[in-house]
Amino acid sequence: MLARKILIVDDNRITRAMLTDIVKSAGFEVAVAESAETAVRVIVTDVPDVAIVDQHLDGIDGSEFVRWLQACPIPNLREVRLIGISGRLESGKDLVDAGACCFVPKPLQQARILEAVHAALDGRCGPAR
Repeated sequence: MLARKILIVDDNRITRAMLTDIVKSAGFEVAVAESAETAVRVIVTDVPDVAIVDQHLDGIDGSEFVRWLQACPIPNLREVRLIGISGRLESGKDLVDAGACCFVPKPLQQARILEAVHAALDGRCGPAR
């Protein structure tokens, strides 16, 4: 069986590295993007199963990226399960309202990230739109 792919979208290098370590250690394949614009280029060439998206990105913010992906005319891109992350709790509502299946607040904890990833993959953290 092929490893499930997780896309990490965060403009903070340290957060990207930490999330990469967490999901790789759990056996997932990882792709990273430092912006929503880069994530679009990554996602259209190699569709992940789950994307972990920070709300506060330079340029297009996380909610805008989530809305774009949910409205994308390419059907398999709309199937990507989205997990929102942010250091601001109020951002959780914005990300979920945009179409993220769940929200994990920062500071990030390994157990919470992996729980969200598994819930997204199993369809337990909210419907894909």
